[in-house]
Amino acid sequence: MKKTLFLLIIVSTFQVSVHAQQIRIISGLSRTNVSSFATIPDTKSGLYLEVNYAYFIKNYSLSAGISYHQRGFIDNVVFKDEFGNETGEKATSKISYDYLSLPIKTGLYIGKKIYGFGYIGVVPSLLINAKLNTSVYDAGGQLDYNDTNNMTNSFTKFDISALTEIGGGYKIQDKYRVFTSITFQQSLTTVTSEDFYSNNNLRHYSLTFSIGLSYRLSKK
Repeated sequence: MKKTLFLLIIVSTFQVSVHAQQIRIISGLSRTNVSSFATIPDTKSGLYLEVNYAYFIKNYSLSAGISYHQRGFIDNVVFKDEFGNETGEKATSKISYDYLSLPIKTGLYIGKKIYGFGYIGVVPSLLINAKLNTSVYDAGGQLDYNDTNNMTNSFTKFDISALTEIGGGYKIQDKYRVFTSITFQQSLTTVTSEDFYSNNNLRHYSLTFSIGLSYRLSKK
């Protein structure tokens, strides 16, 4: 009797997992910046791409995947003369960070044909590329100087972030769903190193607007 009950539990668990799996492809645009900066920098746009696997138990979901996320910020400096008057000259520094990430999320779904969802999660990330582009403009607004440097080795390689995501979708066929979401992501670790911005405790944050397509691997 105990063996039979044990086998029934295993079979039912297997059925739950088989009946609740999705592969999702997501793309989006991020507005990114950093906190704890001496001045308030401008936000920078970045690309977001993700592929993940989602496992469902009733209305609850656990997902894990791999993503590519462009982050960064823009720092503008306006030049002044010895009397504090603006000369019209300015310098713009655009710092871009490219991360390969492993988003791990858990969330809740509400609805069937038309549905809403919410996620919370953590995102460990590895810095794969960082660049600093500096442009200097004269008083007439003409480009006077432009240079790009590879800064990958000037920042910390590992980042971990917390995220909150809300969105909604529509079931277009038995196996396909389309959805859109908004995700806020805040770094818990600093990107600052001893080589660059050592006097600032820079942490990434971003707001990502995304669309996606999910494919059901098995019936739910």
